[in-house]
Amino acid sequence: MESALADIKQCVIRLKEKERLYETAKAKHNSRCLKYYHEHKEASKEKRNEYARRYYEKRKEIAALEVVADPPPN
Repeated sequence: MESALADIKQCVIRLKEKERLYETAKAKHNSRCLKYYHEHKEASKEKRNEYARRYYEKRKEIAALEVVADPPPN
């Protein structure tokens, strides 16, 4: 009877250890996912800003060319 009780205690201890390891692995995975998400979000934000900057610079150049191409009538 005592050996069966000791086996059950050992089994409970192993299950708790496995659960703790699982929770640790899950937390590490979630932190990696969160880190990747924030890095990706920041990178896409920089890409959008770069695209917008080039777009407005190009529009400014086109507007400057239109001003030169169409001199006011005198």
